[in-house]
Amino acid sequence: MLLAGVKRDLSGISQPGKLESKLAQVRVAQEKLKGASSAGRSRHRSRGLCRLAVSRRRTPACCATLDRWGSLRSPPAYLLRSPPAYLLRSPPASLFRRMPSTAHARCGRMRTYIRTQTPGATYFFTATLEDRGARYLVDHVAELRACLKTVKERHPFEIEAMVVLPEHLHALWRLPEDDGDYATRWMLLKQSFTRRLTELGVLPAEAQQPRGRRGERTVWQRRFWEHQIRDEADLARHIAYIHFNPVKHGWVLRARDWPYSSLHRFVREGRLPQDWGISAAIEGAFGE
Repeated sequence: MLLAGVKRDLSGISQPGKLESKLAQVRVAQEKLKGASSAGRSRHRSRGLCRLAVSRRRTPACCATLDRWGSLRSPPAYLLRSPPAYLLRSPPASLFRRMPSTAHARCGRMRTYIRTQTPGATYFFTATLEDRGARYLVDHVAELRACLKTVKERHPFEIEAMVVLPEHLHALWRLPEDDGDYATRWMLLKQSFTRRLTELGVLPAEAQQPRGRRGERTVWQRRFWEHQIRDEADLARHIAYIHFNPVKHGWVLRARDWPYSSLHRFVREGRLPQDWGISAAIEGAFGE
């Protein structure tokens, strides 16, 4: 196209000087065309090499990459979206209520347990001595009865059933309709019984030494097992377990032969036969 236009222009030129100048302009134009075409080919070739190098490096999809023209391309939109709100919310504090910190465990602090305290409810309890080979509960059962009577006078409750073994006891308590604080009752009972044993001088020296920040003595195990009775069947199962417990642990062959049990009251009231407890199979968890 450029040469055709030049020929048309040259057809009207008769002077030699003008003709030579036109030819020089044509040569310059041809040189420019050749340079432009070679530069374009090299540029396209370099872009292709760039794309090849990027593909060989296997650039992750989440990073910016080069498009087909060699310019930077943003990552996909779904990778730039914020995560759902439920993933950013902090977990509720109730999930960690039963989980003590390692610092508390290292310094010997007690864990915080959540117990249900329902006024007027009936609870099954298991309390155990620190020394499972001791016999303080039966050897000093009179002191235990006196301590229990004192606690009942200060904080009333009803004993539905109870059994005292040498190193642990089981009890069913029915709390008043306006009071569900059984933890205070057990604290007072443990403290008063330990104080009486200390006054009698029957505790060994290591049991009289206070432990922890609270200065507790090592007569009782810390805390106790508790279970809220759900219905009449649950109540009957726990009463049977309490009365059969001396037979279970091998202290007697018949439940009526164990003197420290509420079974004798049940027999007097006609609620159980005298020969009850020769054999029984009671399933469940009772805190032993």
